[in-house]
Amino acid sequence: MTKACPFAAPSGYIRPVNYSSPACRKACLHRGRQRIVAIGDRSAGRFRGGRFDQGVTPTKHSSEEIVMTTTDDENQIRTLINRWAEAACSGDLDRVMACYAPDVVAFDAIVALQFRGVDAYRKHWEYCMGFAPGDMLFTIPEMNISVGGDIAYCHFLVSCGCTDEKGNEQTGWMRGTVCLRRLKGQWRIAHEHYSAPFDPESMKALTDLEPE
Repeated sequence: MTKACPFAAPSGYIRPVNYSSPACRKACLHRGRQRIVAIGDRSAGRFRGGRFDQGVTPTKHSSEEIVMTTTDDENQIRTLINRWAEAACSGDLDRVMACYAPDVVAFDAIVALQFRGVDAYRKHWEYCMGFAPGDMLFTIPEMNISVGGDIAYCHFLVSCGCTDEKGNEQTGWMRGTVCLRRLKGQWRIAHEHYSAPFDPESMKALTDLEPE
């Protein structure tokens, strides 16, 4: 008697396997995403992009290889976001925009509900850089990154703002979520969302809150 493997991705594709077999248990659960490492026999196929390809010999990878690949991706994403923040702080608009996908959709915390496409978002960044009387400030103490194939997301708390005419820092904490795609082998920001909670009585943003 066969049972549906509980390690199958939640896409509705169910593959009959022997749940008690050691091969079925050989799955890697990493950061909340169920990834098939090597399961089943040669005739059953391999999970790929939301479906099982029949008649394909499963590719076996060690858990060390899977972890190493994911760690490399996470490091690349962390480097990208740090480079984005450094470029913003230095006022280098070209370097900031190089971090985005051409079809980026952005939900920034000010001015408009959304910005669609890198050209529209570039104009918004020009406005933000011109609006700041001094240097822009971005500090991201910690990032939480999850990677799945060519898609990834990252969320964090960011202290952002600028210096005033006297050089005093005017900053507040915001919530940031970044979604990324791998384009031609390079991670790029496809969507980002920045926001601050607000007081429903005064309708004012609560930018004086701090991380616990």
